[in-house]
Amino acid sequence: MDITDKLNMTMLCDFYDELFDHLKKYLDMDIIYFHDDWGTQRAPFFSPEVCEEMLVPYLKHVSSHAHELGMLIDFHSCGKCEKLVPQMVSAGVDMWSGQNINDWDVLTQEYADKLCFDIRYPMYDEGVFGSIENYLEGALKQWKRYLDTRNVTMSLGPGYNRPIVGRFFNMTYGLGRMALAE
Repeated sequence: MDITDKLNMTMLCDFYDELFDHLKKYLDMDIIYFHDDWGTQRAPFFSPEVCEEMLVPYLKHVSSHAHELGMLIDFHSCGKCEKLVPQMVSAGVDMWSGQNINDWDVLTQEYADKLCFDIRYPMYDEGVFGSIENYLEGALKQWKRYLDTRNVTMSLGPGYNRPIVGRFFNMTYGLGRMALAE
């Protein structure tokens, strides 16, 4: 990375600092949903070493500023980015909202004490799930699989209608509260 690239990244960090300041001051935001896709369907775009050198210092700056303001960073990155989870942790990211092509079972066992994972259940498709009841039953089964991990959230992702999301919330809310009380 040459001096021009470093200057551009520093300016971008300054922009995010100012943006986060405004979001906290005027909207009292708690979480920043930060996007930067790092991978393809098969692998990351770059090696962990390149990520550590070229992205982690700047993402760490952004994460640190958010933390100073009392905000969390929910990092969205598409792609199969399992190999870059240590870099996400090193950068101070609080949560990773990735895609289901990643091995959540392995990742939650290895990193749940360092990073929260937002696991998305596939979008409802009548041809795949049949009824909405079958869909919700499958979503609840997956949700329960990670209930003991405590550092996993699960969302139904984009494109869901309110009745489906509302029913899923009603199914999981009480169970989640009981698990947290234990």
